[in-house]
Amino acid sequence: MSRNHLVPGAVVALTIGLALAGCATDKPGATDETTSSAYVPAPPSSTVKRPAPGPSMAQATGRLGAAALQLNKRLEPLGLNQKVAVAITPVGVPAAPIVIGDAAPQVAWSTIKVPLAIAAERKKGAMMPQTVAAISASDNDAAQALWNSLGTNEEAAAAVTRVLREAGDTKSVVPSTQKRPPYTIFGQTSWSAASAARFTAGMACLPDSARVRQLMGRVDANQQWGATTMKTPVEVKGGWGPGVSGGYVVRQNALITHRDGSQTAVAMVTFGPGTTMESGTAALNHVGAWLSAQSKNLPRGYC
Repeated sequence: MSRNHLVPGAVVALTIGLALAGCATDKPGATDETTSSAYVPAPPSSTVKRPAPGPSMAQATGRLGAAALQLNKRLEPLGLNQKVAVAITPVGVPAAPIVIGDAAPQVAWSTIKVPLAIAAERKKGAMMPQTVAAISASDNDAAQALWNSLGTNEEAAAAVTRVLREAGDTKSVVPSTQKRPPYTIFGQTSWSAASAARFTAGMACLPDSARVRQLMGRVDANQQWGATTMKTPVEVKGGWGPGVSGGYVVRQNALITHRDGSQTAVAMVTFGPGTTMESGTAALNHVGAWLSAQSKNLPRGYC
């Protein structure tokens, strides 16, 4: 286990591992749980500019870097064949995310359903029933219907990529061709934790993200891990599926709302040849507990 700690401008490798059996894929038809719960739109974010109530980015980087040793300790019992990355950034503050762990981009899987749903409802100009199942239950058939509603594969990819750009992700590109049959085109987007955190922070301030965010605040049991273990209100979207180089990728984007209404965006991902769905969610539960313990040190801001 590496005992390195984060210093400003550095990235720390956290490696863990498990050899548990049992996996669930994020391919078409893999999730058959659906919901038709009534939807109540979330209120729009405040347009009043307020000073960030938490530590500065420099302070947060130092404090969280030192605290990364605590996260290493939480992950040690899980083993040595699994990597973890966490990216943290405040809402409404133009700053590079604080990244702890292996920053290599990984397959987005179902986390990309958030910008997909925003793009689809934006084009429709109205609420789409498929959004409920795609976000709350991570249903793949519903997400595919949202993708199809955007036109050709090229048009759909461009529309979802535009949402990424508007929310602050300047690097990621949604593919327009199927990279890995039989999985969905959009699910194979290459998405780094840093870019996912940037998007999540910016998404909080998009005026047409309220419906999707409200659904992220009440996801089904298949996504109740990671940041959902925190005691503060969170909005999340998880994703999971086989890694390109073996093992599993399990990831989650989360928007944390603090007591004063300020917000922090987090993207967490675990992957590696020894990763399973069970070991992945266990690792991200440790990250959620660590975020809760470090709440006062998290950078935060307002739209």
